[in-house]
Amino acid sequence: MECPNCGDLLHEGARYCSKCGTRVREHDASGEQVPLSSETRASSRPVQSVNSTQNRLENARVGYRAALGIWKAQTRLASSRFNAMIVVNSIVLGAISLAIGGDRLLPVFFTRGLSLVGIVASLVWLHAHRRASQYNNYFLWSARELETYLADPVVTISRGATFSEGNEVVLTIDGEKKRLRLSWFARIAKTESFSYFAIAAFLLLYIALLLRL
Repeated sequence: MECPNCGDLLHEGARYCSKCGTRVREHDASGEQVPLSSETRASSRPVQSVNSTQNRLENARVGYRAALGIWKAQTRLASSRFNAMIVVNSIVLGAISLAIGGDRLLPVFFTRGLSLVGIVASLVWLHAHRRASQYNNYFLWSARELETYLADPVVTISRGATFSEGNEVVLTIDGEKKRLRLSWFARIAKTESFSYFAIAAFLLLYIALLLRL
């Protein structure tokens, strides 16, 4: 015998489905268990269906909030890491400048060693930044996917992606439509592109110093 609600196989004599909890048998006048009538089964299905839909909706809401929270935390962490690496590379470049231009010249291997340290640090920085960017995209796209499961039409992330690509978006505020579009400069000068440019600039500078020494 199968459960009338979820179709799961039932054990012999079972009164409730072990998978979804639907009641499938009742007692007759003699005390024997008999399968539920078609009317009783039909009345039990909507309740189970509604509960299942509500559970999925609540799970989608929790997952949506979690994805956005993690994305915000990852964004702040990436920003802090970027600023810290700027400071570290500035210190290394300052040390190289003092070693080259000081009154008392330091051994060449010392300045070359600092240049190598800078190259390695820049490569590690590039890898960490790329990894953080991929994680950010994952959580952002996860939140965008979960928007389709919410009961109310939520398009915050989806519309934001359209806006970031330079396309026009329309928002309705107090019955009035607002049309927004990124400026051409904002579309070109993206934060992600600037970050990679800064990392590449430090890396090329270290390589140039290493070849010059």
